[in-house]
Amino acid sequence: DRASQGRGRGMMRTEAAKRVEGDLGEVGPRSEGLPKPGKGKTRVTIAGPSYLAVEFIPHLANALSPTHFRVMEAGPATTRAYAEEGAIDMALTLSSEKLPRAWVSTKVGPVKVALFAAPGLAESLGKKPSLDRLRDVPFILPVQFSNGQMLPGEDGFALTRSDRTQGHEAATIGLALELAAICNQLTYGPELAARRLLAQGRLV
Repeated sequence: DRASQGRGRGMMRTEAAKRVEGDLGEVGPRSEGLPKPGKGKTRVTIAGPSYLAVEFIPHLANALSPTHFRVMEAGPATTRAYAEEGAIDMALTLSSEKLPRAWVSTKVGPVKVALFAAPGLAESLGKKPSLDRLRDVPFILPVQFSNGQMLPGEDGFALTRSDRTQGHEAATIGLALELAAICNQLTYGPELAARRLLAQGRLV
């Protein structure tokens, strides 16, 4: 595991590994070993996707008490913009981001990512569909708004965007999962974000 602390302003950035087995169940104990904010820093602004924020920030806030946290829910593009503007001190990310050079990163723990579908679609595809079979199934793909432009994102799946059939697009994995549960399309992302829909049986 790694934690990150920037130079100068005392910024910190954390990074969770992508495409590996496991979850963030041990984040609480691990957060106790994170470097402290800069001396005299009593308020820290942190940004990250909602599913990581819910899992991680309560433990982090407890470990770094009495530091006061200001929490912003944000996707990768927005997090980068916040960092470039100096609006945040810390960030939670799943993969390496192009953040300012003053930022350094630390791996905190593994996050499992998977392919998700509504039960009916999953049944029609079978237990282990080949990549060739998946090419023809619509995928809900990531999209982000940055510098006044709508830009395609990558989710890390084995097939690139150009190799898949495009379905809907969504700026957050939470919305992509909700769409997948209803619209008979696939989506790929962190299992943490899908826990509720998996428990409800709306996704598999």
